[in-house]
Amino acid sequence: MKINKISKSHKWNRYPAFYNLNVMYNEVHPTCDVSLVNKELGEDYFVDSYYGRVYDASYYSNVAIYGKSGNMNYYINSVDLDIVDELRVPFRKVPVFSVSNVEQVHSVIEKVKLENEGYEILLRGQNKPYFIDREPEEQELFYGECGIKEPSFMPSHLRHNFDEVFLESMWHSQVSMLFNDVGYQYQSELSQQDLQLYLKDTNYIRHTHLVTPFSLGIAQHYGMPSVGLDLTDNLDVANWFASNHMDIGDDGLTTTIKVDASSHVTSMIYIFRCPKNTVFDYKVVKPKVFPNSRPDAQNAWFGHVGWGEATNQLGGYLVCAFKLTESYLDNLPDGLEEVLFPKMEDDPILQFFMRKRNNPHYEGYAKKALKNIYHL
Repeated sequence: MKINKISKSHKWNRYPAFYNLNVMYNEVHPTCDVSLVNKELGEDYFVDSYYGRVYDASYYSNVAIYGKSGNMNYYINSVDLDIVDELRVPFRKVPVFSVSNVEQVHSVIEKVKLENEGYEILLRGQNKPYFIDREPEEQELFYGECGIKEPSFMPSHLRHNFDEVFLESMWHSQVSMLFNDVGYQYQSELSQQDLQLYLKDTNYIRHTHLVTPFSLGIAQHYGMPSVGLDLTDNLDVANWFASNHMDIGDDGLTTTIKVDASSHVTSMIYIFRCPKNTVFDYKVVKPKVFPNSRPDAQNAWFGHVGWGEATNQLGGYLVCAFKLTESYLDNLPDGLEEVLFPKMEDDPILQFFMRKRNNPHYEGYAKKALKNIYHL
């Protein structure tokens, strides 16, 4: 159950932005039958803590707040591809297209970009979909029916049961040590001018808001739990993650296995239409002088979503999804992991994190977080 009932005097109502709550209360889909709203249910609020949506208690009466699928058009409906399934998120019925070649996906991406110039259009590949497990009562309340498929894009800190505040503090401390280590190495490698630029840039990042997006990006791509999800603007990267399994050993050593196209029918690529203030490009937030590493290789973007009372916030940005067919998977190139995951000897950031992972002085949640770091 992800519905939280709160009073009008609750602190969440006084500081909604601090708790990642949507400030537009009682927002409903145009097809919502507001005649069913029951004013006798009280004056307090309830919150859908997957999306930070807040409603008067009077709406707690199975009115299909987010819209009933049978009364809605697909969110994107001018694409000449077969629709093989549908997903539901607030106010949207999202089509799942069947695709047999990369060009079909490219054409949809370009269409979405053209129609949404004020947004960042980003991708995520997964070798299987995940869904929110709502109680039937919640599905009826929000969607007017049971059995809908509501995709889950939960951040790793929730899946591993970490506290957000603890993790942010840990990322910042790790990044500070990383900057020191890289700076020490650079003393013998850079010109005095470039070294001064590095020191100036990293000092600025440490003491401004940029430390959070940079540390989030680093943490997410090397395996540490975070409050966001990794995205990309590169279809080749999304294709790889949709078509490969990763088996992470206890020592962090990871093997990758390409899915069997003849029997694997769950590979997915998702397109998100993201507000610019919710995502960031790793290349923009990293220091100007800094080693190329895993996030660079993967054209990394990060969604700072999935925190506070909107744990599935990224789902609200979903435009469409693609189910990859056998022919699509068969025609993807092999060996891309060698590009996407630079080797240990070529990645000083990975070297730093592996030293931290193997440091016996860490304990408790810090040790648990660092044990998630992996390498190929």
